[in-house]
Amino acid sequence: LNMNATMSFLGWVFAILNPFIIGLVIAFVINIIMTKLEANIFKFLDKPKFKLWHKMKRGVCLTLSFLLIILVITALLFFIGPQLADSVRTLSNNIPSYISYLQELTNDVLAYFDLSADELGIFAIDWRDAFNKAADFLASVSPGVITFASGFTSAVFNFFMGLIFAVYLLTGKEKLILNFKRLLYAYLPESKVNTFLSVGDMTNSIFTGFVVGQLTEAVILGTMYFIGTSIFRMPYAPLISVLMAVCSLIPMFGPIIGAVPSAFILLMVNPNLAIIFVVMAVVFQQIEGNFIYPRVVGSSVGLPGIWVLFAILVGGSLLGGFGMILAVPVASVLYALLKKSVGDRLRGKNMRIE
Repeated sequence: LNMNATMSFLGWVFAILNPFIIGLVIAFVINIIMTKLEANIFKFLDKPKFKLWHKMKRGVCLTLSFLLIILVITALLFFIGPQLADSVRTLSNNIPSYISYLQELTNDVLAYFDLSADELGIFAIDWRDAFNKAADFLASVSPGVITFASGFTSAVFNFFMGLIFAVYLLTGKEKLILNFKRLLYAYLPESKVNTFLSVGDMTNSIFTGFVVGQLTEAVILGTMYFIGTSIFRMPYAPLISVLMAVCSLIPMFGPIIGAVPSAFILLMVNPNLAIIFVVMAVVFQQIEGNFIYPRVVGSSVGLPGIWVLFAILVGGSLLGGFGMILAVPVASVLYALLKKSVGDRLRGKNMRIE
């Protein structure tokens, strides 16, 4: 088996299927909102007297779902975007002074222990060599700009093709599902099809609950950090809050991953603020782990903590940050299937193990 040829073939297949995969992801997310609108707000259109409007129900809910997402993204860009950009701009402008401050702070700490930074070579920087390395780096990066532009164009094209595919999926999803079921029942044993459909329903339920739960948790944690950093008048509050909210999408390790660079940013400004932030992060982590996660996400995932840790480590080693996010619902599905299989086998043996 030629591993390079296999990976090349899989990459070629993935490149072809990329728009369809993107479309499936978009359809999955939009479907969560669309089904809520259909089942709650526009349920009255199912009555016989609204027969004409009932035919338009799917199109209206689908359009409103897209508009709702666009509205949320626009609101975030309008309200948080300028503050976030200002925080990044201020941070980049102040980095030289922060570095000088850290050097002075390091010298003071070393002086307390009767040590010298010059003797240790901590700040011994060859600026000419650093400049040459920077120039070499820019020269090596320049050809990659064209590759990046080409890749970006391809990504935009795949996204819009996936968007069109998602609209077609959502518009006639009931008919597609019905035809898929007919195909399965026509060529496979009924018991196998029933099991497959049951697993599909369970997988959809777990993934839906996980996505909704993680997004809700991210919003809650981002709001908590924004309020906390604002109360203590910490600089770069919008930047830190957004960073913590995004990182919290990664279960278990996300808040830690976001807290490290946030604490370092504050350390460059004021060590006391960094200490306060670390204490705040520990408190928020306890609140998140004991109150928010079990109620918002835990019930939909139903995965013991040790398996969550195992899934995150395996997913992260295989697919990085995306794998860490995807691993938990996948592991939850596998855990539920294994639990059911074990239970069925024990019942078949008339055994009850406590």
